[in-house]
Amino acid sequence: MTIREFYTLVGGSYDDMSERFPSDALILRFLTMLPQDGSMELLARSVDAADAKTAFRAVHTLKGVALNLGLTALAGVCSEMTEALRGSDTLPASAPALFEAVQREYDKVTGALVQLTRMSGTEQPARIELIDALRGLAVCLMVLHHFLYDLCAFLGAPWWLFTNPVFDVLHYFFAGLFIFLSGISSDFSRSNLKRGAKAMALALGITLVTYFMDMTIVFGVLHLLASCMLLFGLTRKLWEALPAWVLPVLCLALIFLTAPCADGVTTQTPHLWLFGFTTPGFASADYFPLLPHLFMFLAGTFIGIYAANGRFPAFTYRRRSKALCFLGRHALVIYIAHQPVIFGILWVVEKILGK
Repeated sequence: MTIREFYTLVGGSYDDMSERFPSDALILRFLTMLPQDGSMELLARSVDAADAKTAFRAVHTLKGVALNLGLTALAGVCSEMTEALRGSDTLPASAPALFEAVQREYDKVTGALVQLTRMSGTEQPARIELIDALRGLAVCLMVLHHFLYDLCAFLGAPWWLFTNPVFDVLHYFFAGLFIFLSGISSDFSRSNLKRGAKAMALALGITLVTYFMDMTIVFGVLHLLASCMLLFGLTRKLWEALPAWVLPVLCLALIFLTAPCADGVTTQTPHLWLFGFTTPGFASADYFPLLPHLFMFLAGTFIGIYAANGRFPAFTYRRRSKALCFLGRHALVIYIAHQPVIFGILWVVEKILGK
């Protein structure tokens, strides 16, 4: 798809843009900024909240962005909604229908933009905001999980806060989600071997630090993700050579078959802890063996093929929560830093309480 074909598809004006910008590359550069603009997200939230003034401001801003990018059809529906909201303290009866029209045109533009980015050979495809948001959610649940454990272990809070059916389910949910999303993201990487090597260096550093803290992490989630990246980097061509249905079916079957290994299966055979078979006395403050988690990661790489090729639905490229997306984009930093921060907070609380 060319830039001109993109504008024809979305009802825009390529001629106006080519007069204002010296090259298609520069036009594309500005177009790819559209999904990062928060006006559509703000408009959706304000319509849901029946906040007419905020909705007016959001759609008016989006109209200006659309006009600047030559997106005539999108600017037109934004203009209609702008005029319907102008000077109004409450949403008019026509607001839901007008919003749907704006949403429809916006989705058309972002969907076409994904195809344009992929086909133009741009190195970085449009960012899938839904992946960032889900990763941010998993990070929040992880921090909560560790906070409750530390609260019980170090301040003597009742253990039912941590060991209860709700948090048992949440633990497996956020861990599996985080690993699955990491698999999806691996399809965007130029070199999973380099990413894996860097992650493994950080993981070994965490092992060293926690050893001196007398709470050694032998093989935690970062060790797991690093290992998965390295293994995927080494075997990627093999998986790509198989029929498309083989990998997801194989992964699903192996996840169920090896699920008992997730918490460690006791054995008398030493040195199998990497795969989830542990001897009596084995301990790791954070433990995520390769089985079954490797297959969760590989299942994510199958979905990642569609993401990397720009074949995800248009709504997945819209940012709905700045906070969750921010956390998702900085998940590694949060993972490394959150426990020291929690320890610091609990230490202060302990001193205040005089324990």
